[in-house]
Amino acid sequence: MPHEITWELSRADARTFTGTAYTRQIGAADEQVPMKLYYVRFEPRARTFWHAHSGAQILVVCAGRCLYQREGEPVAELAAGESVRFEGGVRHWHGAGPDEAMEHIAVNLDPRETAWLDEVDEDEYGAA
Repeated sequence: MPHEITWELSRADARTFTGTAYTRQIGAADEQVPMKLYYVRFEPRARTFWHAHSGAQILVVCAGRCLYQREGEPVAELAAGESVRFEGGVRHWHGAGPDEAMEHIAVNLDPRETAWLDEVDEDEYGAA
C-alpha cells in the first residue's frame, strides 16, 4: 500500500515539466558527499523536459511506473521499488506513463547544476 505523503508539495515549474507534477526537496547535505534529495509526483503523462545534471542522479520509484530515456536510447520503464542511475552530463528525461500517476525519489549527487533543455515532444513520449 502506498505511503500517504503528509508534507506540502509545490507545483513543478512549467518551464521544465510537461503536464502536472509536484515536487519538494526533502533533504540535502553539503559535507563529504554533496547531494540533494527530492520527492516528485507526476500525474499521468507528466514528465520532465530533457535535462542533464552536473553529477549523477539516482531515481527510486515509489509508486506507479516510471518512463525514462537517455539520449540515443529507447524509452525504458521502471516499476515501484526499482531504480535507475544517470551519470553526470547524460541527457535524459523521466515521468509517468499515460494512464497512471508515478512517484519517485530523486537523489542528485554533486548537485551544482541542472541544465534544462528542450521539451520531450509527443512523438518522443509516444515511443514508449
